[in-house]
Amino acid sequence: MLDFDLAKLYEVETRILNQAVKRNIDVFPQDFMFQLSQEEWTANSSQIVMSSRKNRGMSYLPYAFREPQKSDIEANKKLKTLHT
Repeated sequence: MLDFDLAKLYEVETRILNQAVKRNIDVFPQDFMFQLSQEEWTANSSQIVMSSRKNRGMSYLPYAFREPQKSDIEANKKLKTLHT
């Protein structure tokens, strides 16, 4: 899942989600997220249905988040509390 999709689920701006994750990176597994390369973004952006026009001409390469595992639940709860 890409950062802007996950931000939409949490009902926060993408930059807020990315800041919260980076500030609390130690509570997430090492392989929880990675930044797409230019090649990956270019190849996949044409296949992704964009929910908003503003996501199309992005000024940064998006982060991809893997699906959470059972062990990630606590980290996800912590991230959600940052929103409230």
